[in-house]
Amino acid sequence: MNKIMPEKTIPEELNAEELQKKLIDSGHSIGEQHLSLQTCRIMMSYMDEDESGKLDVTEFQKLEKELKILKREYTDHGLSQKTTLMERGTIPKKSFESIWRRHSSEGHLRYDEFVAITMKLQALTGRFKKHVHTILDCGCEVASLTWESFIEAALV
Repeated sequence: MNKIMPEKTIPEELNAEELQKKLIDSGHSIGEQHLSLQTCRIMMSYMDEDESGKLDVTEFQKLEKELKILKREYTDHGLSQKTTLMERGTIPKKSFESIWRRHSSEGHLRYDEFVAITMKLQALTGRFKKHVHTILDCGCEVASLTWESFIEAALV
């Protein structure tokens, strides 16, 4: 007798709690290191293009693709996630060192912290670039933000 297995489906939209469960069930953990609800909220704020407060199928697929890359980077670099984050980001070294001191423990980041920091940096970079109005001769980008836009960008 042939049994037809139901296909794994993605709900049409996921809130933060549903996203966390889906990611755990889909193997987006390293050992017992699961992505926290807070990190899921950060990822949602970055990937939720229509600002609905939920991820649709397309947004989830983009997130899943990004998470596969991050997981590979985390596992490939072992204890040297600092190198990975420095290669990914275009933030000043002083700012990076401050972030590293705040979030690392014994020169190492937990998987959840690594994903959260990377997503925050990507979100901030994207939001800054939306407001860039000048690129100087030095290659420096200058942006103009209202206070409201700044708060929105900073509260990733």
